[in-house]
Amino acid sequence: MIGKLKGLVDSIGDDFALIDVGGVCYEIFCSSRTLQALPVWAKRPSYSSKPSCART
Repeated sequence: MIGKLKGLVDSIGDDFALIDVGGVCYEIFCSSRTLQALPVWAKRPSYSSKPSCART
């Protein structure tokens, strides 16, 4: 079990977020309420429509 991640929000879906931690992407499933509470400063600006971390 992972207790904490610190990184950049790569992308957000309906029930998940991709968090880039030093080049390794973690897919985190959580509620929409939690996703909305992600800090704005952590969200990576979108330069393309495709996230840098590919969701499998």
